[in-house]
Amino acid sequence: MEGAEILEQCIGSYQLVTHLLLKEDDIVGIPKTDEVKDIKPLNDCVLIKVVEAEQKTAGGLFLTEASKDKPSFGTVSGL
Repeated sequence: MEGAEILEQCIGSYQLVTHLLLKEDDIVGIPKTDEVKDIKPLNDCVLIKVVEAEQKTAGGLFLTEASKDKPSFGTVSGL
């Protein structure tokens, strides 16, 4: 896996320099290409496409960012 691009959960810094030191279990996926749909999740991870929040109400009123519901569901797009 040396030299492979990965997706990970967190990045830290030490003495104002960004470093990345991971346990293998912290790697959540390996992208095969630059496309999100081609990410292969690892271990027990699942790739979920979050459903976009509504831009306007059923009555046609546009919603401000503060009043939009935060997405709470999505579609599984990778196992």
